[in-house]
Amino acid sequence: IECVGLPGLIQHAADVAPVDGIVTVAGVCMAPDQVVPFTMMAKELDVRFAFYYTRPEFDAVIDLLARGRVDVEPLVTDEIGLDQLPDTFEALKRPSEQCKVLITP
Repeated sequence: IECVGLPGLIQHAADVAPVDGIVTVAGVCMAPDQVVPFTMMAKELDVRFAFYYTRPEFDAVIDLLARGRVDVEPLVTDEIGLDQLPDTFEALKRPSEQCKVLITP
């Protein structure tokens, strides 16, 4: 499972996957990337891309959050107001420790 989204990691996942394995790409790479299709063909890999969640998955997570079963506090790395939004988007273009930014009106 590639969930980082950096160039080179899809190929790395294919390189380390076993023959007849599955490579699931969930990381969102925003830069050009190169892969060697022969690696995937020779190993007969099943390469899947995942981006969105299904409605049942959203419902399950909302239920867990509503019942307090998931502690989201460690995920929120910053809280900002709407006036800080443009600067925050610019800052997120650079590598940082941000995980989730909560926007409060």
